[in-house]
Amino acid sequence: MKDLAIEQPFDMAGNGNSVAAEWMLPMKVDYGGGARILVVEDDPVNIRVILHTLMHEKYNITVMGKGEEVLAALDGGAAWNYDLVLLDVLLPTISGYDICRRLREHSNLFDLPIIMLTARNQAGDALAGFEAGANDYVLKPMDGSELRMRIRTLLSLKQAAEEHVHLEMALWQAQMNPHFIYNTLNSIASLNSEAPDQAQVLLIQFGNYLRASFRAHNRDRFIPFAKEWALVQSYLYIEQVRFSDRLSVELDVADGLQFELPPLTLQPIVENAIRHGIMKRREGGTVAIAVRLTSEEAIITVADNGVGMRREVIEAVLEARTRGGIGLVNTHKRLTYWYGRGLCIRSEPDQGTEITMRIPVRSDNTQNGMIRMMEAGGNHSGIM
Repeated sequence: MKDLAIEQPFDMAGNGNSVAAEWMLPMKVDYGGGARILVVEDDPVNIRVILHTLMHEKYNITVMGKGEEVLAALDGGAAWNYDLVLLDVLLPTISGYDICRRLREHSNLFDLPIIMLTARNQAGDALAGFEAGANDYVLKPMDGSELRMRIRTLLSLKQAAEEHVHLEMALWQAQMNPHFIYNTLNSIASLNSEAPDQAQVLLIQFGNYLRASFRAHNRDRFIPFAKEWALVQSYLYIEQVRFSDRLSVELDVADGLQFELPPLTLQPIVENAIRHGIMKRREGGTVAIAVRLTSEEAIITVADNGVGMRREVIEAVLEARTRGGIGLVNTHKRLTYWYGRGLCIRSEPDQGTEITMRIPVRSDNTQNGMIRMMEAGGNHSGIM
């Protein structure tokens, strides 16, 4: 892909400009390394207008002229490196509407804003763009000030949405159960005289748990499953030492699973199953964790035979109408943001609870950057 660092405005007539002489798509234009914008346009004049309009905005711009190039980048993971897309409606062989629909299969409205570019000022064209998943549209010939403002607005909304997600997770971290920390320290102190070796192992696992809960990469959008699973294993070890025979654990998780998910998603679900499900019974119970990986998604299930939940309680938790259950609320909201669907909960009073999350993955079972899916018409309530 051609890399260009353009510092002067384009010659709109295409004369005396090295870019015009070396016109070859796809290409990259770096105006300062800011937001990453993908321009999908096949007309050289329109491309010059867009680049000339945005040359002082400090964006990192990639230009593609064919829909096939966008789909190839999408399948290869490169499309996840873009913060916003300018998409022409009329492209050769594949329409902009079809490209927009494909992009929306992997990204939501806030995560990847899409502006459609159209030469027709008809309500039907705008409606078709919105139905395909576009955030906005701009008419050709483009007004430079309008285009810049619409891009700035959508990028600001994207940033605000991401900050909201991070604040939600910070809130969950801030409200980590202090009784768990206090009781774990008491367990370590008690074991130190009776079983010092076990106390040493418990202290190590407790340290691992605290580091994993507050480490810096929890601010990242996604982390490898192995890191989240290590946190869960430390948590389970601590709780099994604390509750002994009252807590049984069944695992169906293969070694070496490779996919990514938002940080602190599985651990809060496991904690909820133990604290609010199993330990509400005098005799305790069993928590079962299973992870099944397909070519398209990772299916993670956490089931317990605890006290269960009434339907109205599930609705209140998933709709954030309760002060309790912040781990469930936070996880459901973040999964819904990234993937368009959150937790699926099956539960009956006195019959236990089963919570399932589905994490989209690439066909090679890895994720490069932001792997996300917006499933139109999905089960957003999460109640079954």
